Amino acid sequence: MTVHVELTPTPTPAVALAVSVGGVNNPISIVKDYVTDVADLPTHAVNDMVLKVRNTQDAEEDDYWVKFEPSLRGANGSGTWVETHGPGAYTTLDPDTMPHALVREAGGWFTFKALDPALGGELEQYWSRRECGDDVTNPEPSFVGQGVENMFLFKNRLGFLSGDSIVMSRPGEYFNFWANSAIAISDSDPIDISASTVRPTTLRSAIAVPSGLLVFSDDTQFLLSSDEAAFSTATARITEISQFECRSTARPEQPREIRSDVVERGDKYEVVSELPGLDKADIEALAKLPSREVLLQQAFGILYSLLSGLVYTLKGNINKLVYTLEDLKKKKTV
Repeated sequence: MTVHVELTPTPTPAVALAVSVGGVNNPISIVKDYVTDVADLPTHAVNDMVLKVRNTQDAEEDDYWVKFEPSLRGANGSGTWVETHGPGAYTTLDPDTMPHALVREAGGWFTFKALDPALGGELEQYWSRRECGDDVTNPEPSFVGQGVENMFLFKNRLGFLSGDSIVMSRPGEYFNFWANSAIAISDSDPIDISASTVRPTTLRSAIAVPSGLLVFSDDTQFLLSSDEAAFSTATARITEISQFECRSTARPEQPREIRSDVVERGDKYEVVSELPGLDKADIEALAKLPSREVLLQQAFGILYSLLSGLVYTLKGNINKLVYTLEDLKKKKTV
C-alpha cells in the first residue's frame, strides 16, 4: 500500500511526500526530493511530483529527474514516472536574442520575426525547450551568452559558430539544441565541440567539403569530421589542418571540380576540360586572363613606377630647396 501526502505550508510552495507501506516484514519508506535507486520510486504518488534519481552518491553526471504522471490525468494515485527537467533549470532559449527568420506569409509578402510561439501566426517551428536534465546532465548550448558569429547546414543539422565552439542541432530538428535524454547518449543528440589551439581563436565561417566541415578563423583552419559512418557527439572530432591568415569578411566558396575527357581528332588526341557551373562567357573570360608570370611582371612594373615617381618627386623638391637657399644667400651678401 502507498499513501501519498501533499503538504502546502504558506507561503512556500507545495511539498510532496510518497509514503510506501510494505507487508508485515517490510518497513515504511518515505520518499521526498530524491531516491537512490529507480526501484525505490513508488507506484502511487501526487500528480506532477518531481524526484531526482541519484545513481551515484558522489557524482551528478549520472543523475536524472523524473515526474509522476497519474493514470487519470490531474488526479493523484497510480501512474508512471517519466523523465523531466530539474526544478529551477532554465528550459527556454530567449527567442529575442536567437537568430530570427524571414517568413513568407500567406499573402506572398515576407516578415522578419523571432521564432517565438507568443507571436502566433502560421509558423510552427520554434526554438525547442529543454525537456529533461539540468545544467550538469543536459547543459545549455555554449552559444548562450556568447553570441553567434555565423550559421551553416551540415549533415542535416543546423550549426552555429560561437567563439571557438561549433554547436549543431539534432539531425532533422533544426531548432532543437537539447539532448533527448539525460540517462543515455544518443547519436541524435546535439553536437557541441570546441576548436582547441595554443592561442585564442574565433571561428568565422564554415563550408562543407567531401572530407567534412572546413572551418575558418582569422589565422587557422580546422576540419570537423568523423571516422565512423554515424556523425554524432561521440564520433565527431575537430582537427587543426593549416595556419593561413584570411579576411573574416571574405566568405569561403565551394571548390569546383574540373571534368576532363579525351577526344580523338584525326590522328591526334586532345584533353578537353570543363568547369561545371560556368557558361561560355565565363570560360572565355578566364582564357583571356594573363599568365602568372605576366601578372607578376605587371605588378612589379606598377610598383617600380610608383617608386620611380616618388624618387623623381623627392629629387625635384630637394633641387628646388637648394636653389631657394642659394638665392637667399645671394640676397644677404648683396
